[in-house]
Amino acid sequence: MRKKHVVVILGVLTVFSTAGLWLFPQLKNGGDNNTGDAQAQTSLKTAVPVAVALTATEPFTETLEALGTALANESVVITPTLEERVVAIFF
Repeated sequence: MRKKHVVVILGVLTVFSTAGLWLFPQLKNGGDNNTGDAQAQTSLKTAVPVAVALTATEPFTETLEALGTALANESVVITPTLEERVVAIFF
């Protein structure tokens, strides 16, 4: 009885794996969708053009002026636990 169950389970696994490889051929190549034909046409030694630019830091001087009032969505109350004064807040 136990051998019969093992044979049935192995048969079902074989059918599912065969159907999976047939329906999803990219599984054969490890997830790579390319076939050997496309790889044979491209050369690995072809140079790729690259654009290069130097970077530098500059001060940001744009200002924005607006009239009105702003209301916060949330607020926090900061209270010291030892000396009754807040010395610094680091953000």
